Amino acid sequence: TALQQRNIQSNLTTLSGEIGTISQEDNTYTVIYTRHAGSDTEIDGFVITGGHSNGIGSIGDIKVCGGAWFNDGSNGESSPIVRNCIFQDNVARNGGAIYNFAKNGVCNPTIENCQFVGNSADLDGGAIFNDGNMGVCNPVINNCNFTRNAATYGACILNVGKSGQCRPLINESAFTNNSSLVRGSVVYNHREQGSNCEATMTSCRTDDNDSMVGKEVSNTLNGGSNAEAKKPGKSSGIRVVAMGKN
Repeated sequence: TALQQRNIQSNLTTLSGEIGTISQEDNTYTVIYTRHAGSDTEIDGFVITGGHSNGIGSIGDIKVCGGAWFNDGSNGESSPIVRNCIFQDNVARNGGAIYNFAKNGVCNPTIENCQFVGNSADLDGGAIFNDGNMGVCNPVINNCNFTRNAATYGACILNVGKSGQCRPLINESAFTNNSSLVRGSVVYNHREQGSNCEATMTSCRTDDNDSMVGKEVSNTLNGGSNAEAKKPGKSSGIRVVAMGKN
């Protein structure tokens, strides 16, 4: 049987952070950890759920980042391929589902044909946190669906370029019913210390995403509820090639 003949929806394989009692509080911090994984590393066809990075630590610490997957490219490169996966009901302080960490390194994963459902972050990046702090973090996100994700900033995707580069490409993806407590119910960019931080969104669709405040801020999409550029010093931004609202 060829790999492409799989019916993933009918034959689900679940990777779960559930341990101990049936609750999130005692779940594993992160379900998958990759370090310096090359593009020949593929994660394909899994449901990844129940990660809970609720510990004590600072940004870049696995105890507080990446509930479902912590992708570590620090001091090296980690650019695996993730496809046909469902990231559901994962929680973290930062990067509810995925945390891409590029400090002093490179972190350029490809994420395609994936669903992000009901993930949340107490702080930043409800589904994905791309951290280009002193490194290069340029993930490619193709044909993904983001639904009911939540965070304080960046309900779906938060990008940080701090003395580094973070330029994700987001293609043909849909964002529905996501919410941020402050700003960026789809994408939030944070650029500082001379960094390069810009998300390019091509042929994406957004619907019913909401931010509690900041709806009429410049450099936003659809009235400010979907994309926000945080600008301490030089501006960062979102480059929209083609985008529609369904």
